[in-house]
Amino acid sequence: THVAFGESEGGSLWPGRTVDFSEAEGAWLHRRVATEFVETAPELIVSLPVHVNGREYFLDVFSGEDHRLKIAEFCKVHMGDSSCINSLTARFLDEADPDSSRREADRVAAEEAARLAREEAERLEAAREAERLEAERAEAERIEIQRLEAARAEADRAAAATRKVLVSLPIAVGDAEHTLEVLEGEDPMQKLFEFCGRHMGTEAAACVEQLTQHVVVAGGGAEPEPEKPQPPKGVLVSLPIKVDDNREFTFTLLEGEDAMAKVQAFCQAHMVSDASSCVEQLGPAVVAQAAQAGAAAPEPEPAKLLVSLPIRLDDGREFIFTLLEGEDPLQKIVAFCSASMGGDASCIEQLKQHVMGPEPEPARPLLSLPI
Repeated sequence: THVAFGESEGGSLWPGRTVDFSEAEGAWLHRRVATEFVETAPELIVSLPVHVNGREYFLDVFSGEDHRLKIAEFCKVHMGDSSCINSLTARFLDEADPDSSRREADRVAAEEAARLAREEAERLEAAREAERLEAERAEAERIEIQRLEAARAEADRAAAATRKVLVSLPIAVGDAEHTLEVLEGEDPMQKLFEFCGRHMGTEAAACVEQLTQHVVVAGGGAEPEPEKPQPPKGVLVSLPIKVDDNREFTFTLLEGEDAMAKVQAFCQAHMVSDASSCVEQLGPAVVAQAAQAGAAAPEPEPAKLLVSLPIRLDDGREFIFTLLEGEDPLQKIVAFCSASMGGDASCIEQLKQHVMGPEPEPARPLLSLPI
């Protein structure tokens, strides 16, 4: 059977039909579209429960939606602060993509580690710079100290070179010649004591006595007035003695002294190598003369004791320095230091302070008249 299709009146697609089927055709088309194009519900990505003021809300984010806009809108409606946005964004990322949240945490940790490393590097660089500056400062200070010390030493050398020579005495000691030199600003007597103690030994006292006048006059001081000799009181024995090396001494025994003790002290000071033989020879003569002097003058006036000073040396030896009326203090001091300490100048100077006292200041004139 052949059926011919054509357009009927009223827009019908059914041939041979005069009835208008436009409404039926429209319904059929609608069913066809509805069947072919079925709308599907969007996929729910995250549903976050949020508690606000005791009430629970759900923030639902579907596929295709911008979570940032949804979160901002939710916070604007329910909370209205930026902390809400930050908190919900973190929760959304953690729920929606845990790997992304972990990557974000790793990124933040890496940035923090980089910041700490940068700060540590800056701190180390600052420490190195501070050390460098401190080293430069210390080096500059060292150079300045060296410069000042060199300048001071040069000034001292220049001052020493330009100081005036007050005393220059050539003195023959045995076969050698030594020069006693006193510069401006030096103590002439101190230099004399040192010179005689160093070069004259047991003859230091005589050396000082002979050279004092020359040193004082040459040094610009006033010539000392000669002292009137006063005989010592209470002298029992006075013996000139010449030892084997042609040195000459005078042995003196005063009233009240132990004759043998004085002889032993004399021999130990001047005859160290043969002190026992010296005592055997000198002792009887001294005892005999002391006995004669005592018999001739049974009541001699005793010599007055002026100084009795106990002295202890560094090596433990102990002595008693005595000075009687009529004895020369300086000669006694020099003889004691020569016998006990080899003429040490410090010994002489210290004993001078204790025995003779400080030197008196020069008297001021009552009148000063121009001439």
